[in-house]
Amino acid sequence: MTDKTTEGYVATRDNVEGMLRNLCAYALSEPEPLQRYIELTHQQVLFDGLVDAIRRERGRALADLAEQGTPVPEIATRAKLAAQHVRGLVRDAGLTLPKPRTKSPSKVARRATIDTTVRPAKSAAPVSPAVSVSPAVSVSPAVPVSPAVPPMPAAPAKPTVPSPATRGRSWLPDSISVTRGEERTLTHEERLVLGLPMPTGAVKPTARR
Repeated sequence: MTDKTTEGYVATRDNVEGMLRNLCAYALSEPEPLQRYIELTHQQVLFDGLVDAIRRERGRALADLAEQGTPVPEIATRAKLAAQHVRGLVRDAGLTLPKPRTKSPSKVARRATIDTTVRPAKSAAPVSPAVSVSPAVSVSPAVPVSPAVPPMPAAPAKPTVPSPATRGRSWLPDSISVTRGEERTLTHEERLVLGLPMPTGAVKPTARR
């Protein structure tokens, strides 16, 4: 019996032989003829049921397409079927086609009114003038500061030596300032003032006239 819902689809002999070897390889390899007959008959019954199952799945696919909002005439055109065949496959799958969705005239008129309404264009916001940016102030590199130089110590004051005319014990100072750690030889005048003996070999200064 030819299925009118499969018109336009052709299975070649090579396709059928290849499917037979793939699906019935166990039954075809049976060496005993009677057992091979029994195995192939059982598989033929299975394949008849498989054909019916495939037909139901085809109807389920068309029902899913209708649930997505596709009208039945468009489904029939895209599946290359008559509209009655589409309904028959869906019915054989145990399903029903959804009712066609129709838009109410009020909604259509309302949408048309909204689409034709001209909305006023929004005025562009005023653009504030660009703010001028002052150039970056260049900063001179820091001048290195030389370390502080400690002050030089003051030179020790030299004792005042009286002239020969003013020699005497009355001129003798309270003390002679000598810097700590300093070593020096007393002069002839200092020895006379202090009453110290003259060193041997010293030359006495001549008196001024």
